[in-house]
Amino acid sequence: MIVWCDRDGTLIEQEDMKYVLTPDDLFMLPGAAESIAMLQRAGLTVCVVTNQGGINEGFMSACDYKPIHDKMVKAVMEAGGKEFSSFICPHRKEDHCDCRKPRSGLLHYSAGVFREDPLHGWMIGDFWSDIIAAKNISLDIKAILVQTGRGKDAENETWFRRYGVYPDYIVEDIQAAAVKILYGDYAEKPLTQW
Repeated sequence: MIVWCDRDGTLIEQEDMKYVLTPDDLFMLPGAAESIAMLQRAGLTVCVVTNQGGINEGFMSACDYKPIHDKMVKAVMEAGGKEFSSFICPHRKEDHCDCRKPRSGLLHYSAGVFREDPLHGWMIGDFWSDIIAAKNISLDIKAILVQTGRGKDAENETWFRRYGVYPDYIVEDIQAAAVKILYGDYAEKPLTQW
């Protein structure tokens, strides 16, 4: 089974919506590397799906992303996990591509690469676009909104209402999301608590 993870605000710190341009700008959230490793050890395929419009805007190149990704992989391997892939959308919203979340192109593509069933997976993210990208594939995909990054942003509620789609679970962070996926016994917050 596949687990898609958003990057900024879900796995790594994101200060004031700034781009992570170098490995020195990347700081994993507490427990993020261990959570990915735990999911991997349970036999799940974990990959990162992330919008990186800063590439199209010229702040960085696609080649600049690899050392940043490699730093995340190193942290996960040090936590007992293994290599994983990142799938990036380099486009801006205005480009109307199929890969930028909330569209589900990245999720479909990554599931195909790993020969995983895209209709039965988990999505972990901190923003409405992560949740809706998963639900655009299938309402059967379990979507978890973490309350790190933009997870507590009131804008999420507006977009969920607009689309009529909500996360299946709202949890504190990536660690709680991993526990929910593996054990199903984490007490999530009701949807009314934003």
